[in-house]
Amino acid sequence: MNDYALGEGNRQTNKQGPPVTERHVRTTVYWTDRNESYISLGGDQLSVERAADAAIQLAAAVERVRAKGSRLSE
Repeated sequence: MNDYALGEGNRQTNKQGPPVTERHVRTTVYWTDRNESYISLGGDQLSVERAADAAIQLAAAVERVRAKGSRLSE
């Protein structure tokens, strides 16, 4: 993640191509009987709830690191 923060990640330096190489990708959004939401893109599926939970956890970790950094600089 540090490389991406500095603009030196694989995609930013063209060392890795895009994750989806198909020109016309079929996208589907669907819900299950258990109230789960999914996005299907190019044959891969993403759970909306799991992605949202991961984003919240990442934001919390960033805030902890930011708070620790500000305490150290005081």
